[in-house]
Amino acid sequence: MIKSGIPLSGARHLILGPLVFAAATGALAAFLVGICPTHVHGADIKMKLQEREAPGSTKLAATPAKYSEVSRVPVPMEQVRGIATDPEDRIYVCGDMSIQIMDKNGRPLSRIPLEEPPRCMACGRDGLIYIGMQEHVEVYDTKGLRREVWSGLGEEAIITSVAAAGEDVYIADAGNEMVMHFDRGGRLLGYIGKKSESREECEEGDCFVVPSHFFDVAAGNNGTIWVVNFGKHRLENYTGGGKFKHSWGFFSENLEGFSGCCNPTHFAITSNGSFVTSEKGITRVKLYKPDGTFDRIIADPDQFEKGTVGLDLAVDSHDRVLVLDPTKRSVRIFQEVRVTEDE
Repeated sequence: MIKSGIPLSGARHLILGPLVFAAATGALAAFLVGICPTHVHGADIKMKLQEREAPGSTKLAATPAKYSEVSRVPVPMEQVRGIATDPEDRIYVCGDMSIQIMDKNGRPLSRIPLEEPPRCMACGRDGLIYIGMQEHVEVYDTKGLRREVWSGLGEEAIITSVAAAGEDVYIADAGNEMVMHFDRGGRLLGYIGKKSESREECEEGDCFVVPSHFFDVAAGNNGTIWVVNFGKHRLENYTGGGKFKHSWGFFSENLEGFSGCCNPTHFAITSNGSFVTSEKGITRVKLYKPDGTFDRIIADPDQFEKGTVGLDLAVDSHDRVLVLDPTKRSVRIFQEVRVTEDE
């Protein structure tokens, strides 16, 4: 449900001086093994997925895994929160009270100190960084200059995700269980969703079920917006103006679906419109085709420490998958590798 957009009054625009830069399931027949730049976990191998049933469908053909962990970049933070990439494939990680900027290979470039802990962020094509704090958004440039501070969203707000889409910015607010649509200057244009009393009453396209602080939003490749309704185990597609279009995803203990009370926790979209998803409970990263059909697993539970929760995701222009591992405090880079018939 879309409410009419009302400009936020008294939006604060601050221009400051330059800042100092300072689980595993029976569906798996073998496990994908990654390679770290400092040591080798194992050779790249081909993994066959056993045939399995999905509700209302025929058996899925066995699919070879084609992703390998090619690099692992430690992040000098006690608590990492969010990851993003820019059009130049630079890597941004927010956490503690700063943003670490790295080149595409993970070499440190600069650090932007912040005045309070960040929760998430997005990089716009305008060269600006949109940072979600607890209840408001701050805008920085890559030189560390804070350009704007947007008005707060209220005491109940818990910003968990930011998506920059051209002239528009979308904020996922787990506290108020809705997505807010802004222009780049911080003017509120509209809402997507409303707070519901129960998941049974939450109809498709009307509201989101957000039982914990995982609520992700991303810009699609065709001018639309995707929002994870993770209490309903699905991803939902909306027009830029907030009109519901369609959804995909279902609950299942099998690899094709999303298990537990609420999954996936995070997702990212590749250049061809495919979806990378991460889950908690059974900690894993998967790839789905643009129509929501399961494609393959990227990283299985054995590649993460038990109890790892909150794998934020990003993809770069080469569709490398960047996984922010909060337990290892590192960026883990997975890349598709070619598997020959002889392997």
